[in-house]
Amino acid sequence: PADASMPGSVPRGRWAEAEAVYRDLTRLRPDHPDGLFGLAFALGEQGNWTSAEVEYRRVIEIDPDRREAHFNLAVACAAQGLLAEAESGFRHVVESRPDMPLALLRLAGCLAEQRKWDEAEHLYRRVAAVDPGSCEAHVNLGLVRRRLSDRSGAEAAFAAAASLRPKDAEDHLNVGYAMVELGRYGDAETMFR
Repeated sequence: PADASMPGSVPRGRWAEAEAVYRDLTRLRPDHPDGLFGLAFALGEQGNWTSAEVEYRRVIEIDPDRREAHFNLAVACAAQGLLAEAESGFRHVVESRPDMPLALLRLAGCLAEQRKWDEAEHLYRRVAAVDPGSCEAHVNLGLVRRRLSDRSGAEAAFAAAASLRPKDAEDHLNVGYAMVELGRYGDAETMFR
């Protein structure tokens, strides 16, 4: 990569090469937070979440205020099924940045995985308020309402998701699932294409 300290500069799919560059950098400068962060990111992109977790913890030891390290550590923990640790990490990020939709979504998802439905619902509603165009927030709110046996609340959330005009494939998929939940199979088929 052009700048070994920035994971965004890594060409798509070349994470093993990036890992080697970051390992070289951290051998030369073991406490270089950007190098450690890049190494952790490259490891995570390759699915090596245990090693990524270790490196994110090292970054946080050096730079405890680095919010993206806390966020990515929480992602690494969630990927390993360490939900209590992931929840703690996402909460840390949300406390410092309460209007960050992605952190709110990930915290809500972590809570939903732990069946903490009421708090997950509250957070999905917060995301929908901060980012009304978030298909993910509306679909997941619908799923939580369904788990709480609130069919009309679930349908309202799925209908809100369906009313959005998604731009990317993942949003199309989420709205398609919402259409299935509403029994609108023709609309779901259109979204899945």
